[in-house]
Amino acid sequence: MLERERMGNFLLELRRDKGLSTTEVAEAINVSEEDLVKWEDGSKLPEMDQVQPVADFYGVTVNELLRGERYSLDESAPSEHDVTQNVLEYANNNMSEQFKHTRREWLIAITGVLAFVIVACLIIDFLSVNTITWSGIASVSIVFAWGIILPLFFRLTTPIMSSLIAFSVLIIPYLFLLNLVISANNILVNVAIPITLVTLIYLWALYFIYTRMHLSSWRYLAVAAFGLVPVVIIINLVISMQFNIPLFTVWNVLGVLILIGIGVGLVYFEREKMKKESDESIGDTSSEIK
Repeated sequence: MLERERMGNFLLELRRDKGLSTTEVAEAINVSEEDLVKWEDGSKLPEMDQVQPVADFYGVTVNELLRGERYSLDESAPSEHDVTQNVLEYANNNMSEQFKHTRREWLIAITGVLAFVIVACLIIDFLSVNTITWSGIASVSIVFAWGIILPLFFRLTTPIMSSLIAFSVLIIPYLFLLNLVISANNILVNVAIPITLVTLIYLWALYFIYTRMHLSSWRYLAVAAFGLVPVVIIINLVISMQFNIPLFTVWNVLGVLILIGIGVGLVYFEREKMKKESDESIGDTSSEIK
């Protein structure tokens, strides 16, 4: 049985033993009757600052209230350590319950707002020109964005990976829908899909480097900068082949050189930082020896 259900049954038993109604108890401990009912049916836990007043009202200890039953006569009194552990565990469970509730409320609110925006865009667009034009792009893009942020509400232990998976799964269908909505004659797809695939490989590579290699922040940024160089070159190659423009323009070369410069600068900064920390450590050791 879940902790909140065990406590709820205990609270219900205590109230019935006193022969009181939920209204009377709620007024006595200064909480709403709705909250009291939720405590007793196990759908909600009392706040930490409400536990002591509730325990005092029913004539039980805080530890008995948290464990959901009275101590029997042959049971030894709990140690201070056990009481502290129970209180900390309860506080952690209480925070988890509140976080889940808040997360659910945010999900409903964000979904409602995005749905309202989509409907509003479609109505405004249709009333303006008697057809669907820009609102189709907006609607498809909003649904795509919602699909990316949705995993954050369910896989909070790995939010980055969850969003990457959602992005990887949804981006190609999104591009096809966008191409269909704007009637781009597959130009968007021919350009965007190769660029997207390269970008996905780059993002997943960065993610696995970040999670497996445990690099310092500066070194990781340097890897990201150097990794962007082939990505930029491939993107320029795709655009060059599609639109018959030169591959190596001044701006393209300048962009690659800037990325290389940033990477070199970050590596240099990291080495200087490590050298400084090493010198300071040696200095401290020498001072202690003296």
